[in-house]
Amino acid sequence: MHQCDGRGDAECVLHRGVDARDKKNTMDETKKYKMPQPWAQTAMLCCVNALPTQVIIMLIIPVLTKGRRVGGQHGRARKP
Repeated sequence: MHQCDGRGDAECVLHRGVDARDKKNTMDETKKYKMPQPWAQTAMLCCVNALPTQVIIMLIIPVLTKGRRVGGQHGRARKP
């Protein structure tokens, strides 16, 4: 069951209701019935992996550019 810490009452009730319905419909065998759906699982994994990827990229960019600015004034590309 979901914990309601930091959530609004309506959102907490909604999540608890959805959990209860899903467990009742699948008789607590969510993997057997592929719940959540495979496309939703893929979307969740993409979102979970996107944040650390962005952090790593932001940490690597200054190393690769040796701390110098790549763009022109206000971050716009310089004219060749």
